[in-house]
Amino acid sequence: MRLHLFALLMFIGAAGLLTSCSGSSVGSTPGGPDATAHSLLPSGAAQLASGHLDLDLQSQSHGKTTRVIAEYQVLTPNSAPYRNALGADGNIWFGEGRANNIGRITPQGVVTEFSIPNPNGRPDRLTLAPDGNIWFAEKGNGGFIGRITPSGSIVLFATPTRGSAPFGVTTGPDGNVWFAETGANQIGKVTPAGVFTEYPLPSPDPGGSGPIGITTGPDGALWFTEFDLNRIARITTSGVVTEFNIPTANAGPNDIVTGSDGNLWFGEVQTNKIGRLTPSGKFTEFTLKTCIEPHGTIAAPNGHLYFACLQSNQIGRIKTNGEVKLFSIPTPNSQPLQLALGSDRNIWFTELNANQIGVFQIRMEDEGDDH
Repeated sequence: MRLHLFALLMFIGAAGLLTSCSGSSVGSTPGGPDATAHSLLPSGAAQLASGHLDLDLQSQSHGKTTRVIAEYQVLTPNSAPYRNALGADGNIWFGEGRANNIGRITPQGVVTEFSIPNPNGRPDRLTLAPDGNIWFAEKGNGGFIGRITPSGSIVLFATPTRGSAPFGVTTGPDGNVWFAETGANQIGKVTPAGVFTEYPLPSPDPGGSGPIGITTGPDGALWFTEFDLNRIARITTSGVVTEFNIPTANAGPNDIVTGSDGNLWFGEVQTNKIGRLTPSGKFTEFTLKTCIEPHGTIAAPNGHLYFACLQSNQIGRIKTNGEVKLFSIPTPNSQPLQLALGSDRNIWFTELNANQIGVFQIRMEDEGDDH
């Protein structure tokens, strides 16, 4: 059974015909006034000369340790900031699923919004491509892959299979953008010029295998999660697919990333675990005692992996040896969803329910530890 979140994110809208259009911006524009940005700082925090806050913070609730140093309000109310990615301009870009915008936030917290030209697009995951632009998956209107330049100009490319509901998106080792077509049971790729290729998956069930997250692996192939079939799969750049069954039944594999140890790491949102898979197909699973629904796993420069606990309002860290630590978020019930490493070497994350972008500071000691 799908989680309530996936029911929200994967609802497929009416097919659209628009394939390209320029974007429009709301808020801060080049040469114009800055957009409004609001920072919520944890109590007892000491401001440093660098503009960051002391790492030894106490959150506003229950005295739990936190490293969330700021939270910024998104301009459009109830916009549902879903996923985010670092752009070539050093800013964090994010999709606003309900507001049909692509948002941008600077390291100083200034937010700008760019309207997607076709209605009800429901943008989701984003990735930085070699062309210097952000590419994003748009689930609505039959399915589009979008491209937005650093200046905010948007072009939309309709997927060949209509109703494909593209979800996860990543840059492949071949320089193309690869994406998971959740509604079509396929993996797709698109060139910088907008030329598509789609690869049907070998193990469909009546509802499809449910491909969601996708990333470039350590072996030069693409690796992706199959939510409905409870598998992790691998596809070469020529389209050859291999699938691996996750040991825990109904795990709900979601986001996936390559770790510093050369393995694939992924969240299991239905069993509250973090999974690890070697390129040869060996699984290890780590149970999260208090984290509920781990999403948005990313690898950080200190060698560890970080993830968002959607329903327990935490940011989690797991070392490659399986050691886990959780950090609270000051805003109650914020529903953190996706993490991205910023140009300031902090982790920036979306807060789905609070309609905010948060900033989490990681430690970069010489030994690579983060206590």
